[in-house]
Amino acid sequence: NDHRQSRREVYVEGNDPEYGPAPTRAEFGFSDDDVILSCFNQLYKIEPDVFLAWMEILKAVPKAKLWLLRFTPQGEENLRKQAR
Repeated sequence: NDHRQSRREVYVEGNDPEYGPAPTRAEFGFSDDDVILSCFNQLYKIEPDVFLAWMEILKAVPKAKLWLLRFTPQGEENLRKQAR
């Protein structure tokens, strides 16, 4: 896993020998019944068809949340425009 080296959020199972217990959903601002769609790829790797599918899921599933990496302000603005 590419993020294994740098991201504390990525765990195999249970307690990580180096970082301890996995963080809770609440630590990231999610509730226990949220449905989390996540993608930690760079912005250029997100295909338009995949983004559209995520938007359809978010519309259809009331507790769904999309968790992405932070991007440049311009990249975030473009994603928000496409999400509308």
